Amino acid sequence: MPKNRVPNKAILAGCLSFPGAGRRHAFEGARTWDGELFKLTEHTDRLFKSAEILDFEIPRTVEQIDGACKATKAENGLGAGGGLGVSRCRV
Repeated sequence: MPKNRVPNKAILAGCLSFPGAGRRHAFEGARTWDGELFKLTEHTDRLFKSAEILDFEIPRTVEQIDGACKATKAENGLGAGGGLGVSRCRV
């Protein structure tokens, strides 16, 4: 396991418990398909649309978030069927 890898159970618990804080929350998840994050930019675009509907901004660009997702996938060795989530909460 790479030294920076977070166990899947910890990631899942964090994603599922965070929205319960009573804040507006936008979340998108992406899974790997044939070694790539499936429709990643479409998911990220949808994240931005959700944030706009909830009346808050995401302080990054679509390209920055896509790049971070790809780097996270590579560092953690996510293969077929792996996935990750991106969220933004209005504080």
